[in-house]
Amino acid sequence: MRERGVSRVREQRLRQGGLFVPLVFSFAASLEQLTPEAFLASATKASNGLRTVFASFDVDGVAGWCDDTAPADTLSCTLDWCTYPPAVVEAPPPEVAPDLGRIGVAGATGVATDVVRRLGSLLPDTVLVGTMPGPVTLARQLAGPGAGGPDSGDSTPGEGLERVRVAAKACLAYAKALGDAGLDLLLVREEALLVPTDGVSAGDIARLYSSIWNTARFYGLTALLALGGEGARDVVGGRHDARAGAGGPSAQSASAYSAAGLLALAGVVDGLVAPPALIEHWSDVLDHGFRRIGLALPANLPAQPVDVIDAYLRGHAVAERMRDGRLFLVTTDGEVPPSTDRAALLVGLMTIRDHVRGAGARDA
Repeated sequence: MRERGVSRVREQRLRQGGLFVPLVFSFAASLEQLTPEAFLASATKASNGLRTVFASFDVDGVAGWCDDTAPADTLSCTLDWCTYPPAVVEAPPPEVAPDLGRIGVAGATGVATDVVRRLGSLLPDTVLVGTMPGPVTLARQLAGPGAGGPDSGDSTPGEGLERVRVAAKACLAYAKALGDAGLDLLLVREEALLVPTDGVSAGDIARLYSSIWNTARFYGLTALLALGGEGARDVVGGRHDARAGAGGPSAQSASAYSAAGLLALAGVVDGLVAPPALIEHWSDVLDHGFRRIGLALPANLPAQPVDVIDAYLRGHAVAERMRDGRLFLVTTDGEVPPSTDRAALLVGLMTIRDHVRGAGARDA
């Protein structure tokens, strides 16, 4: 049963859309003078730090949990915290079945649900946003370093699909736990999409995601498929490249995210968040049942000079999209780096926020 109480203010914001919620998450560790690892291990420190972040930046919601390795940690993978985000360095033997009963209760996912629950009490009228890995991404994590992805040539289509099915069950359990805790908006992040092949049908792919989205609807949780982390290609050397994205997504993103893979999810997944280049590239595909669309700005954009931010936003017609009512969410394509200078981040977020809100006000 969903624990968070009803708030008319929060529900109205979710209905209206046009939200600006950057993924400022592990950055809050610096406010508590902790490393990201220590910060994310303490629900008290994390929830207090995130509340401070929300109060400081005056955006439309708070990133309540964005550690996409939390399910892998809970399912007994070993993480390397020398860098952030941490990397999976060792996975359990393949013959050991994942203990899905730990999801949302133990390990990092247990902390995650505790943080979301606490934020729901501390900020009852605030939209809570969280991320989690999608089935393909989690399957790769659970396979361990050096293993081929489920869509690689290292396994038969059936074997790869079975690995993703196991991961999808873990994702479903995590979505349920976050819905129980009171999350409002869930970004299901995928680093690649499966595409229909001789051994994997469009129906097979759709079924991997349908239970996650059905569960999200049951809990009143808005789930969006979040694709892409191509921000570094749009802000080159700290300067906006006006040509970035003009000819479509990069070769890497084009190979990872095909139109066929996206079409297989149409009608099951009803919301999508992606970098502007991918949204522009998929303009025709998005007419097939994707009701909520969000833009994922480069995670390093808020730390750039104001003129660079303005050039990027204008170059990708963010204000025009907002005025036309086409944007449910503006966020970042990953976490804002925890090492970002606080003063620069404040100015950058205010610049983006005012751009987004000004477009909405002119449209009202």
